[in-house]
Amino acid sequence: MSESIKDIADEIGVSKTAIRKRMTDEFRKTRTEKQGNKILITDEGVAELKEQFKASGITEQDTAEDDDQVDLARQELGVLSEQLTSQSDQLKEKDRQIAELHKLLDQSQQLQLDVQQRMKQLETSKAEVKAIETAEQPQADNEAKPGKVKLEGQADEAETEKINPLPPRSEDATSTTTKRRWWPFGRQKK
Repeated sequence: MSESIKDIADEIGVSKTAIRKRMTDEFRKTRTEKQGNKILITDEGVAELKEQFKASGITEQDTAEDDDQVDLARQELGVLSEQLTSQSDQLKEKDRQIAELHKLLDQSQQLQLDVQQRMKQLETSKAEVKAIETAEQPQADNEAKPGKVKLEGQADEAETEKINPLPPRSEDATSTTTKRRWWPFGRQKK
């Protein structure tokens, strides 16, 4: 008695496509019959197909296991995709942080350069002030000093010291009593 492809597929536990793939041209000529639109397989053909599927070990359980493995692979793929998205977001955030830090570093370097330029200007103006003071000091030495002026009829130096007990000015004393300016910002004079 002949059976349809669908009946054989249900009996063996495989798909109709799997049955059709096993049917070669010679198998179709010798072991099949056509009844209207249906292809019927003879008993000899049914036995041969069952032997082929038993030999290959394909059963309904195998296809179910394959489906489980496919589902598991899809789940793993979904997890890996989520991890990839998460890592991509983390990398974008780190890139943003690096760009921000680079910008801050650039600003810091610009400020440091500005401070260095101002310090250089202050040192230059300090040197100019010292140069002016040293230029004025020899002029002050040439002028008569009020406590040591000796006019006709005045006492000599010893008597002047008794009258005016101020100690004589030295180079170091004049540099410490110079007028302080606002721009050194608390720096001590050398």
